[in-house]
Amino acid sequence: MSEEQIRSLEKQFEERIARDEKIEPKDWMPEKYRKTHIRQMSQHAHSEIVGMLP
Repeated sequence: MSEEQIRSLEKQFEERIARDEKIEPKDWMPEKYRKTHIRQMSQHAHSEIVGMLP
């Protein structure tokens, strides 16, 4: 994928975020955004499990 294509996809992604549209897992998103989101979900899941421990 060319740099120009990536910039175009990033612009479209940012516009969707600005319109408060739902982003689905299979939708294109910047890799940094995807990794950060997965990390946040993992931390949330971990806190749910740890919160259940006695």
